[in-house]
Amino acid sequence: MTRRPRRASALASLRRPEMAPAHSSSAQVRGDNTEALAFDAAIGCRVDDAVSLGKRLIAD
Repeated sequence: MTRRPRRASALASLRRPEMAPAHSSSAQVRGDNTEALAFDAAIGCRVDDAVSLGKRLIAD
């Protein structure tokens, strides 16, 4: 009969470096959404130097 691994060792085997606790978060807000930008600024968010690429599925 095969022994089942103990719970602690079974959980340890599932841990992966890319699943470490998050120390930051990201959100995408359109540049013309001034209310969302003001809210995010009020809670301490800042603009990151990143580029978001996408294709609009509807006409604005």
